[in-house]
Amino acid sequence: MSCIRLRSAVCTLGRFPALTGVDLDVAAGEVVLLAGPNGAGKTTLLRLCAGLLPLRSGEAEVLGVDLGRDRRSVRRRVGLVGHETSCYDDLTVRENARFAARAAGRTEDAADRALERVGLGGLTDVAHGRLSQGQRRRLSLAIALARDPALLLLDEPHAGLDDEGRAALDG
Repeated sequence: MSCIRLRSAVCTLGRFPALTGVDLDVAAGEVVLLAGPNGAGKTTLLRLCAGLLPLRSGEAEVLGVDLGRDRRSVRRRVGLVGHETSCYDDLTVRENARFAARAAGRTEDAADRALERVGLGGLTDVAHGRLSQGQRRRLSLAIALARDPALLLLDEPHAGLDDEGRAALDG
């Protein structure tokens, strides 16, 4: 079964064509690495697949959803870990993870398990604003995992992570 299917996909940022004529097939369970120089459109491609950017032309189907017709319905089923954490600096690691899990219809236990999985179990009472960049990255990953997405999209997943963080991500 195809998880992602793009045919001649075009996505614009304002009037600028950020993706032009992209073809991509990703099967369920497959791990794919997108490589390219800065500005090549990798982040835009991930944001399109997450339903956050509109398809201007071509075809795009993610998890069986036609993004040209209904990109919103795919959002709950996709976990995107991008460059920004979207966390609240004054909330603790646990509070941020539980808040995001509840907002996605998941349990607080799912958030707690995800924090343990990424190695943040010992930092649950630390405010997000006091975390290192790598710890913030791990928190973003925990939040995505707590949502139990059908598709996980990671934008520069190793950026800012130390060896322990990379091991947690890759494991």
